[in-house]
Amino acid sequence: MKKFFTKVHVWLSIPFGIIIAIVCLTGAILVFETEILELCYPSRYFVKEVKGEPLSPAVLMDAAGQQLPDSIKINGIRVSSDPKRTYQLILPGKKAACFINPYTGEITGIDDGKGFFMKMMRLHRWLLDEYKRDGSFAWGKAIVGYSTLVLAVIIISGLVIWYPRNKKVLKNRLKIKTKAGGFRFLYDLHVSGGFYAALLLLVLALTGLTWSFGWY
Repeated sequence: MKKFFTKVHVWLSIPFGIIIAIVCLTGAILVFETEILELCYPSRYFVKEVKGEPLSPAVLMDAAGQQLPDSIKINGIRVSSDPKRTYQLILPGKKAACFINPYTGEITGIDDGKGFFMKMMRLHRWLLDEYKRDGSFAWGKAIVGYSTLVLAVIIISGLVIWYPRNKKVLKNRLKIKTKAGGFRFLYDLHVSGGFYAALLLLVLALTGLTWSFGWY
């Protein structure tokens, strides 16, 4: 039985490994989107000086309307309880926003939502394929979805292979040896590290399928 699951584990990992790696890497980047953007564009997210009480949302939206082109519509405002942070004006388009100083009404930056992180999201969700708003079939979305489904099978088959015959083998499979050579270290990292990460990866894979298949 283990030989069968070993073949399943290996031969599914080879063709789908690259796609799974892309999805995992882009997903990890997206997790830190806010932190990266705040580091790269601090003036967008933080005011230089806190000056008394912030202006009301209505006044800020009116001030922004005078600074922005007439073609840009403001759909709403997102305020912050942190006095050092700017407010965000919600613009048309996914993740599009305008940043405004809540004390002066000055616009500090605009994000059209089409930059690096939008590309990362499109790569993560659709492999840069176009998003089909009408729900029609899309190759990128399907490939990501089936690769995620395969990942769940790879994890489960890996656990079957990992399951030890006795307590002595169990002890070895729970440790990562760092002084037995590079190959042994990588082997233990895959076997033991894979076991420790398996539950989390399985949860991520099974919940991620929600965005790929309506039936799921």
